[in-house]
Amino acid sequence: MGQKYVDFDAMWAEKGQEGDKVTIMGDTMVMPSSLPAKMVIRLMRYKDKEMPAEEVFDMVTLLYGQEHVDKWMDKGLTIDQFTDLVQFAVDRLNPAGDKEEEAPLEVKKDAE
Repeated sequence: MGQKYVDFDAMWAEKGQEGDKVTIMGDTMVMPSSLPAKMVIRLMRYKDKEMPAEEVFDMVTLLYGQEHVDKWMDKGLTIDQFTDLVQFAVDRLNPAGDKEEEAPLEVKKDAE
């Protein structure tokens, strides 16, 4: 019996990995179709306890990218807005949740 070869890169490319398009402080980007595994594992660690602020910040930079988060901070991102970004990502991209459920923020089907 010969070895099997599985090309995950090709499989994932075929499935498509793009999620919702979002605009944050004038910056439009395409979200991933699911939460990064590193973020989910961190969330699981803090399931029953309070997460330190620096851990939350690290997770947001994992999802949105350090350069985007820095740009938004420079533009005056508030803590309430920061919280909205975290909540949106967790609600919208939660692999255990239903993506079609109503999000806490207004979500347009296809913004151009």
